[in-house]
Amino acid sequence: MNYELTVEQEQFRQEVGEFLAASCTPHEWDYWDLGPEEQLEHRAMALKLGAKGWLGLSWPTQYGGLSRSRIEAVLLQEQLAYYGNPGVNRAAVSLIGPALLNFGSEAQKAQHLPGIASGRTFWSQGFSEPGAGSDLAAVSTRAVREGSDYIINGQKIWTSFANKAEWIFVLARTGDTASRHKGLSYLLTPLDAPGIRVRPIRHMAGFQPFCEVFFDDVRVPEAQRLGAENAGWAVAMGTLSDERSGVEYSGASRRILHDLQAYCAAIRWRSQREHDGVANRLARLAVEVEAARLMAYRVTWMQAAGEDVSGHAAMSKVFGSELMGRLAAVAMQLVSSHAPLAPAGRWASLEARLRREYMAVLGRITAAGSSEIMRNIIATRGLRLPASPR
Repeated sequence: MNYELTVEQEQFRQEVGEFLAASCTPHEWDYWDLGPEEQLEHRAMALKLGAKGWLGLSWPTQYGGLSRSRIEAVLLQEQLAYYGNPGVNRAAVSLIGPALLNFGSEAQKAQHLPGIASGRTFWSQGFSEPGAGSDLAAVSTRAVREGSDYIINGQKIWTSFANKAEWIFVLARTGDTASRHKGLSYLLTPLDAPGIRVRPIRHMAGFQPFCEVFFDDVRVPEAQRLGAENAGWAVAMGTLSDERSGVEYSGASRRILHDLQAYCAAIRWRSQREHDGVANRLARLAVEVEAARLMAYRVTWMQAAGEDVSGHAAMSKVFGSELMGRLAAVAMQLVSSHAPLAPAGRWASLEARLRREYMAVLGRITAAGSSEIMRNIIATRGLRLPASPR
């Protein structure tokens, strides 16, 4: 497997990096901390990325994309993650967009993809419920047919940015409860539809990236069902497969590592021994960051070759997300014990962001599938071990 980039791919990677470096500063932007002013900046950047065709980079041109390669799309994703994902609505670009391309009708593609590719339309993901997170097949939100419509009743939770999006894709039960995987359907609905109520959840780090979403007799036309009735599980799994390549963890980890390197370079160390000990820890983490990057690249090359990536994607996800946990822990230790040694005031914003990163890291490890679920996938799909008896 050859990870070497072509001349064109390297030029594109540099073009993206130069654009983002001129547009935002890594340690000042935080995707999860979107107050009113940051949200305006986020939306403005989405329109800039959309104007370049980068949000739908690998999508067909008739839907607002540029028909570029999957590898270039991952290089873009990695660079954006390094800069904190300004302008990127993940639920739209990484989840529902590919799902529409793979499972949507021509009418659905024409209706939804141009808005995503232009940066005008934001989406949220309605999968997890109070009793159905890692065990997604336990979804109980119900959608009952009434003529040519579905009537949805139920609740979703941990729905990222539902209070800032226009649309939501919902996994709802349309079959009987005993059918589990075979009784789910995948529905698309605007968040301002009558009967939808969104309640933000305040994170302990102070921001509100997650929400509860309540559905009370929400009417969704049959034309907004993605895939066949009771076949939503396959659509949901296809949606999640693009989320688990791991390249975002690689880019975000590199950002934290570079921030820590700059922070440590400014510290007035108490002793050479203390300096060398921290340098050794950062060197070990640098090796892990590069390993995470190569693991994500491997998944990308396999996807481009049409291979099954489920086991490798799970490995990349669990390693990358847990690496962010290790980086956040080291960052917190450095900030807690060495802040008085750093130049006064200069690093205040970075110190605050690193503390938020530490408090948010458990969410990163759990989101898109917990480490326990990922290890089950590695065992059954990667190593072909038999599933445990129920």
